[in-house]
Amino acid sequence: MQENYLSKLLGRFPPDWNPDYPFEDAAHQAEIQKQDAYDRGNLMDMPAFRAGGGDEIISPWGRNRSLDSGLYPAGDIYSIDPSSIINPDDLAGILIHPYEFCKKDLVVNPDYMLSLQRHRGRQEIWHVMSGILTVILNGTCCEVCSGQSIFVPRGAIHGMANLSSDPVHVVEMQTGLCREADNVRLADFSGRPTYPLTSEIEFRSAQIYKEILHKICQKIKKVS
Repeated sequence: MQENYLSKLLGRFPPDWNPDYPFEDAAHQAEIQKQDAYDRGNLMDMPAFRAGGGDEIISPWGRNRSLDSGLYPAGDIYSIDPSSIINPDDLAGILIHPYEFCKKDLVVNPDYMLSLQRHRGRQEIWHVMSGILTVILNGTCCEVCSGQSIFVPRGAIHGMANLSSDPVHVVEMQTGLCREADNVRLADFSGRPTYPLTSEIEFRSAQIYKEILHKICQKIKKVS
């Protein structure tokens, strides 16, 4: 039974994009099954952020705190001022009638990075308040400096890292269907289970993620 299941997985996910994926690992198999079971109802059933904020998650990479959340009035049109956006062309894919929003305060510690992931329900805009944020977005890598913002369309492959020696402070605005668990994790700095890569753009993004991870590891070795 297990051998047949593994054969099906290997047939579904291109091996050229997933040469190191641990298909035999039970935790990764469970992650595949969880993501495959997704539908919009699953997303709506996930706990929503609390209005007024206050939810805070402390992790090795830094701080993740909800500032506020709520629903948009029916028919409300959402727009973003493009003046500080470093990727204004991506605003063509904006969701103009989002269901809800969540505003968050993030602090990314030096030499840490968040997961490489994509979201089914929401789009995001990251505004850097201080520091220099390294961003992976759909197979490209860029730096977002203090006072600049970057737009992350719904479904885009994205990740953030801090390669500097100072914390990076980011204000994140999520719009759409905003649920903390709406993450399809494709690579993870902390070694949590991930979902296999399914496209060329995911593969390119994952390669950049590995390169940044290597830089961080080399820097830590030199310091230690």
